[in-house]
Amino acid sequence: KAASFVDFLSLGICAVALASFAYLQVMPIMDKFTFSSLTDLETRQETYVALEDIASAFEDQGYIVGINLLVVFVRALFLVAPLQQNMGIIFKVVDVAGNNLAAFVAMFLVCQTSFVIMAYFTFGAGFEEMSTPQM
Repeated sequence: KAASFVDFLSLGICAVALASFAYLQVMPIMDKFTFSSLTDLETRQETYVALEDIASAFEDQGYIVGINLLVVFVRALFLVAPLQQNMGIIFKVVDVAGNNLAAFVAMFLVCQTSFVIMAYFTFGAGFEEMSTPQM
């Protein structure tokens, strides 16, 4: 059951990664971009904004590929587990401790989020230089 879900999830994320790669290749800026447009004062701002859009799309694709690698790693663990008895024992222990591990992860995320929010309100919002990005 779980292995087939992981397989389906991995194939779905692979399809999304390929679709995002195809989208990046057909973006209009990819065809029109030249380095001389960055040196021209009239087109510099438009080109820079377009390059920021491309960088954001590549960043999103990096996240998709990273998640896919994580899912493929989990899939590999599911495939190796029946071959090694010790791996089966580890999976049983993780299954028994699943509720405690989930509670730990939830509390960890709540603490980290509260630290980030506290740091933003302490250091970020009060200083003009750090409150918003300047162009």
